[in-house]
Amino acid sequence: MTTRELADVAAPRRRWRDRAFVALVLAVLASPALLLLNWTDERSAPVTVATPSSGNSATTKPAIDVIAVTRQLKLVTVRIDSIVRTTSTDPRWNGTASATLEAKVAYSYGVDLSDLPASALRPIPSGGYVIVIPPPQRLSTEVDTSHPVNEVVSATGMRFKRFSGQQQLTAAHKTIYDRAKSQPLPPQTMTLVRQQTAEQVQMLLGNLLADGRTIIVRFSDD
Repeated sequence: MTTRELADVAAPRRRWRDRAFVALVLAVLASPALLLLNWTDERSAPVTVATPSSGNSATTKPAIDVIAVTRQLKLVTVRIDSIVRTTSTDPRWNGTASATLEAKVAYSYGVDLSDLPASALRPIPSGGYVIVIPPPQRLSTEVDTSHPVNEVVSATGMRFKRFSGQQQLTAAHKTIYDRAKSQPLPPQTMTLVRQQTAEQVQMLLGNLLADGRTIIVRFSDD
């Protein structure tokens, strides 16, 4: 076989190899573009979040969820404004000095719902709930002695208001806080505290549940 004939036979093989090489180069060059396109598509794809169906929550909310929501209220407080009075007296052989002080006092009553047991929830036939909570307890006492409601200083015999009476007024200022702490509220005021506490729990729980069910609040000492 002559040299020309050998060249004619080898030519098709070289063309095939050249074409294969070109195809390989194009495939390699195209791969980063495909990877970049795929990565871009993944980043731009919107994230979908499954949402619960909009069925009637009043028929699907379990009782344990109601207890959990009630515990989120933690501390519900009611403020009661009142007046506290105290008198300091110093009787001696030469007369008596006394002072009476009246000041505003604010009492805070509260109910801690953070540890409410599951047994506190009772279903009722209408589909609502009865929540049994602890009775409100006094949490704090704040006395405003900087703006007294009334101050009365008196002295008899040989005692002087300016000296002995002012001493008793100072003593009254020192004891009025303890007097306010030990002062009981009238029964009608405590009834109001319980009523307002129940109304607050009922309103807050109704807003959190938002399922339209009837909520009845009762106290454990009823």
